[in-house]
Amino acid sequence: MQLLDYIQVKTNTGFADIELYHGDLSAIPKEHAVDIVILSAYPNDYTPLEGTLIGALDNKGLSVAELSKNKEMDLRKFLWCWFSSELSPAQQSQFNFHHILCFEPEKRKDEAAEYVADIFRCLNNFVFEDDHNHVAMPTVAAGNQYASAIKITEAIIEAGIFWLQRGLPLSTIRIVEIDEQKANDLKNVFARYKKQGEVLEEENIEIELEIAKSSIPRKVAPLAAKPQPLPQEPPMPAVAADVKPHYDQFDVFISYSHKNRDHVNYFIEQLRIKYPDLRLFYDSDSIPKGGQWLKEISRCIDKSKKVLIFLSKEFDESPACWDEFQCAKVRQNRTGKNIIMNIYLLHHPELPSMFEIFNWIDCREADKQKMEKAIDELIQSIDR
Repeated sequence: MQLLDYIQVKTNTGFADIELYHGDLSAIPKEHAVDIVILSAYPNDYTPLEGTLIGALDNKGLSVAELSKNKEMDLRKFLWCWFSSELSPAQQSQFNFHHILCFEPEKRKDEAAEYVADIFRCLNNFVFEDDHNHVAMPTVAAGNQYASAIKITEAIIEAGIFWLQRGLPLSTIRIVEIDEQKANDLKNVFARYKKQGEVLEEENIEIELEIAKSSIPRKVAPLAAKPQPLPQEPPMPAVAADVKPHYDQFDVFISYSHKNRDHVNYFIEQLRIKYPDLRLFYDSDSIPKGGQWLKEISRCIDKSKKVLIFLSKEFDESPACWDEFQCAKVRQNRTGKNIIMNIYLLHHPELPSMFEIFNWIDCREADKQKMEKAIDELIQSIDR
């Protein structure tokens, strides 16, 4: 595998790299080993076709279809991804990765780029362990699914930068293209991001990308090591990423499904009666939808002492609610503080188990007495 270029993102804990390689993900050499290989497929179709990564892995003895029968985590309902169980020791030794994450977008061609960010939302559910923080992927959905490799790469870079600087604990994101000409074309994408500098100024988050020239070879750090900038390569002016949260705007960020608005309104009314001076962020509808919506939501969450989540089937089925939860989750991870509090509002027979690891109060089925008691528990948990 040949390193063609890389972008180094400074985060609140160090550095993370987004790298471009020319190579074959079905034959990763030991020195380039990763924890997770991300690949794409048509929904529920793992046919090992010639010219695909699934086909190449199958030819070498690793069946994605077989791995799909024993998933460790299945998030296809809303995030279009599933995560495999750990490969056997023999497979890990042969292929030099431990898991696959399979991306199965329903959209075709260029629309698939809209869903690339879901890969990172999915990763956000299990990369908080040290052994899950190096990932590699082809230009997903750009093979037999006919999406534009350039648009997919742009989407990977943009989503990667967004989640890395907010605390997603990945050390390395490798984009690997097997076709030499396409790989060279993707160098232009990296070059364009360097030229633009990705100068993203936010009130309480600054991003910095320190980018080394691709003509200088770069050694691959061991998996346990933190990526370091090249001493012989001074960084070009670009983006910067030190997270310095300020909690001077909101005491509580309220995250809920608007289909549950009547129940949540009762909670808010009682909360304001008892604590009229409490500073609340209550309605994300005040933020216009579009490319900046998630950044604005993340900024507001970073300015809140507590994120109160009203769990229900409707919450689980809302992509916007999932985004709010994911932003809160990475912030809790990077700060080490108990920021998230869940109120179990309405019973959901398929409630994702990940919600259960956070503090939660049982108020099913929108029980008013229980919600009023939950107000006191919420206030006690806030450092005012």
